[in-house]
Amino acid sequence: MKLQKKAYIDYWRQRMAKGPLQAGTEEQAEEIWKKIKGQFEGIDPHAILEFGCGYGRMTKRLRRVFPDAHITCQDLSQDAVDAVDALGLDNVKTICGHKMLVPVTPVDLIFTCQVLQHVTDDDIFNKIMKGFEKALAAGGTILLFENCHETEADHMSDRPAESYVAALQAAGLEAATIGDMVLNGQTHCFIIGRKAGNGE
Repeated sequence: MKLQKKAYIDYWRQRMAKGPLQAGTEEQAEEIWKKIKGQFEGIDPHAILEFGCGYGRMTKRLRRVFPDAHITCQDLSQDAVDAVDALGLDNVKTICGHKMLVPVTPVDLIFTCQVLQHVTDDDIFNKIMKGFEKALAAGGTILLFENCHETEADHMSDRPAESYVAALQAAGLEAATIGDMVLNGQTHCFIIGRKAGNGE
């Protein structure tokens, strides 16, 4: 049986509290980034939401690629949020909380990396997807990198890539799988979504 809402939130907070090595390594972050960075070509976001920022490994890379963008980083771990604050990155705002953030001002890009794979409750998962749609500006892009490998772990979902695509589409976004890679012996998928622009 998969963990329920409070249980998996508690699990992840405890795991993050063990420190950065428990939340992925710098080497893994660079391996993922090399595979994913090409998907940002042609995107010039003014505002970015990183949902599940962890200790800021991807935040640093987003800042390098988009030096002028406003970046909002959200995570349920206060330790993680504090670590991102400690990086001292310009124009980066942090928020601690597990509920999907819907900014007052819509964002042009949403990025999440190995986060939704831990949301085992389907209702919460679908609410997050709908929140993504509300948070995106017209013409905005969302890029997900998630584990799509079948697993017996209680804190992990068993969603294939098609489930992520279907959930984004049900939320009102265009969506497709754009590739995959093997990380730690498990298949991870890249999923991209887009909100129709004004007049489309």
